[in-house]
Amino acid sequence: MNNLKTMPRGRRAMDAGADLSGFDPLTGLASRALFQQRFCEQWDHCCKSHVPVSLLLIGFDRFSEFRATRHKSQIHGALAAAGQVLGRSCERRADLVGRMRSGEFAALLADAAPSGARHVAERIQRGIAELQIPFGDSPRDGLLSVSIAVVSTQPAANHFPGTALVIGDAALRSAKQRGCGQIEMRAGLQ
Repeated sequence: MNNLKTMPRGRRAMDAGADLSGFDPLTGLASRALFQQRFCEQWDHCCKSHVPVSLLLIGFDRFSEFRATRHKSQIHGALAAAGQVLGRSCERRADLVGRMRSGEFAALLADAAPSGARHVAERIQRGIAELQIPFGDSPRDGLLSVSIAVVSTQPAANHFPGTALVIGDAALRSAKQRGCGQIEMRAGLQ
């Protein structure tokens, strides 16, 4: 719960009266349920306002291997540090970051074109790299990194926000198959 106190107020929620039970106590980010709820709300808003929306799905590379070789406190430390980086990287008031699964996060960027979303993705990757979290016990093992899927689109009444999540999941898998530290861009929904 300490991270909730250190996260900038705008990163914790899109409104000041948010219930903190919707937040992940380890990272201080929105829970999966809260993120999905706010994503649907922002999707509708962007559809009505005719502004683009970008979704970033961020996944630690080889996270299952990392979890298998690290102590629980090291895993929690890595996740908490990543939460801080993500909160700082998504700095606009309407941006929202959430923890989706154990080693996966998502960021919602309303009114963000693909180029702006890619810039945020690159900022996130630099921030994670600067944490210098060792992947294994040997320097040869390298550092913990993230791959990121970026889905940018102009929401329309006939598009569902869940489609962007499905496309993002596929793009994140594709990015990770190409190697560590990749960014996969997907634009538009069909």
